[in-house]
Amino acid sequence: MFSPIHHTFGPHATFPYCIKAKLLILSPWKWKNGKDTEKIRTNLSYSMNGKCALFYSGREALFAILKSLNLSDNDEIIIQGYTCSVVPNAIRAAGGNPIFADIDINSLNLTKESTEEKITENTKAIICQHTFGLSADAESLRKLCDKKNIFLIEDCAHIIPDKNDKSKIGKYGDCAFFSLGRDKAISGITGGLVITRN
Repeated sequence: MFSPIHHTFGPHATFPYCIKAKLLILSPWKWKNGKDTEKIRTNLSYSMNGKCALFYSGREALFAILKSLNLSDNDEIIIQGYTCSVVPNAIRAAGGNPIFADIDINSLNLTKESTEEKITENTKAIICQHTFGLSADAESLRKLCDKKNIFLIEDCAHIIPDKNDKSKIGKYGDCAFFSLGRDKAISGITGGLVITRN
């Protein structure tokens, strides 16, 4: 019998951290459009080799990417069958259709083969999710997207790229989005960001 998978990273979920976070929320002059916000944006743009935009949440970041694609009723976005409900909901809200592809049983991520089977003339983009911090084969998906002239979006809500990262998390996509929610790998209590190269 299989048990359901549940995750909550909560890297900073300690009592002192929660008190500090609540005090910070009550001091918006310290974080709202201040020099620290611009410093974060500048550093991320440099380290991720793209332009950085900050959002209130990861789901808003994804929605903004999808809206920028000007999706129509027939446009399809390929996503993995094992994903958060936020992903297909954002696709529908942006005017497109989610198309589900199988995942690899070991990584819980898309494979090039299962993705390629789902591509049609209406495919506008592929969302490459790095599930639970396990990096997807974004390099193969990038090659597939280049061959088919499809937009690649990396979903980095569960992962933290670093300078020693050999898999180049978030660097194969035309854009990548991150969630900074309280239970994500990078916890900012709330927040999201997009790195775009196209």
